Formats: sequence, C-alpha cells, structure tokens
Amino acid sequence: VLGGVTVLVVGQIVTKFVIEPIYEQRKTVGAVADALIYYAHHFADSFDRPFSEVKDASDKFRRLAAELMARTVAIPGYRAWGALRLIRPYKEIVRARGCLFGLSNYLHRADFERKMQLARDAAQALNVVAVDTGLLEAPNGDDRGAQG
Repeated sequence: VLGGVTVLVVGQIVTKFVIEPIYEQRKTVGAVADALIYYAHHFADSFDRPFSEVKDASDKFRRLAAELMARTVAIPGYRAWGALRLIRPYKEIVRARGCLFGLSNYLHRADFERKMQLARDAAQALNVVAVDTGLLEAPNGDDRGAQG
C-alpha cells in the first residue's frame, strides 16, 4: 500500500511540475506557428505601413515571445532536458524569442527580406515543421505570373 501511494505521489509531482509545463510550452509553440502563418501576409510587404495597420500582429508576436520564455523558465531543469534533446535546447528558445521580438519591431517597415528571415529563423529555432517553408520564402523574381 505504501509503495502504491509513493508511486502516485511521485507521478503527480512529475505530472504537475514537469509534464504540464512542457505541454503548456508546446501549446505556445503551436500559437507561434499559427501566428507565423496567419500574419505571413505582413512579411512580404515591400512598403512602409503605418504602425496602426500592423499593431495587432506586432502585439501578438511580442506577447508570444514573452509567453514562450515564461513557459520555458517554468520547467524545472529545462537546460538539462534540452541538453538531452528531450525538448528544444534553451538557446533555441532564446533565439526564437529574439526573432519574435524582431518581427514585432519590423512589421511596419519595408524590409521584407529581414521580416522573412526572422520568421524563418523563429520557425527553425522552434522546429515548427507545420510552417510551410515556401510560405516564408522571398518572392521569386522570375515568377511574374502567367504571361500570354
């Protein structure tokens, strides 16, 4: 009986302090993937926009960067888990955070190449394979549409 109680208690501790925080972080990574896809039309702009036009997207990327770090530091022993490759390495999470902050700051600017690179780097750092790499590629200069 004592062994069963011990297993239950240890299982609950592992669930509450390790598994649930990792799950919450994965949900945030999913939200990042969603935002990268949903706001991709802002990346390809080759003209300056008023900040008010991209404010929602900019706020979303900034919020996700902060949330990603908050979820990451809530995982006990994160660096050890990351070093074992059981979860994304800490330096990759920090890299993704920087890219998301960069996207937040660049969305209203005409520098589409920089925005596309930041989006690709964020997706790569988080190993978000659901984001189609073609979506985050610079437009092909030779593809000018159907010419008859």
